[in-house]
Amino acid sequence: MLSCCHVFCRPYGKAVATDKLYAAVEALMLTQGGRPHWGKSHNLTCQQLRTIYKSFDRFIEVRNQLDPQRMFTNDYLKRVLGD
Repeated sequence: MLSCCHVFCRPYGKAVATDKLYAAVEALMLTQGGRPHWGKSHNLTCQQLRTIYKSFDRFIEVRNQLDPQRMFTNDYLKRVLGD
């Protein structure tokens, strides 16, 4: 039987396929009212986050005021905040 360490660690420096595990945990957490941590990896999109965070649109307004030309963006932010 594998321990948790074998699932999440990189034994012998080799990548471990965790995508299915993380997707299952994420789905379970969402059914229980969980929300992703902004500093952690997740698969949710802008539209999904908008339904979870009641002040999401207000945050986008502030972002639009402070960074209208999207100088501080990347692919992750495009997915979670829209463009």
